[in-house]
Amino acid sequence: MRVVLDTNLVVRAASKRGGLARELLLLAMNEPQTMLLSHSLYAETRKVMHYPRLRAVHELSDADIQLFLDHLVVGVEQVEVASAPITPIVGFDPTDDIVLLAAVAGHADAIGTNNRHFFTQDVQQFAQAHGVRIFRDTELIAELRGL
Repeated sequence: MRVVLDTNLVVRAASKRGGLARELLLLAMNEPQTMLLSHSLYAETRKVMHYPRLRAVHELSDADIQLFLDHLVVGVEQVEVASAPITPIVGFDPTDDIVLLAAVAGHADAIGTNNRHFFTQDVQQFAQAHGVRIFRDTELIAELRGL
């Protein structure tokens, strides 16, 4: 399965506590799955990981963040995304378009996110038109485990 994970799940996976998000990331990055990552998603992940509040919550030093990002880029397939459409896809938060655009560009089968904006009818229809299913973290992990 070809998978794009939203930044919120990737950042949670970096936590010292690990947990479900870490297992999800590892499953997505290892065969037979392929995790897809665009330059925009990488840049957003890097930016968010450096937010002071998140660094404190996830107990991340600069070295921890860099090590995590280094491992991330080695374990993914990089995708090139065409320019963003003039009309936002995710109307409630157009910055989330980068997730959908990466999924379309990488011919993803699935997106993993807990962001409620992805579960609106218009976003679901856009994803389905491109053969992409959108899952919450618990649903996607069950899918990747083959449950």
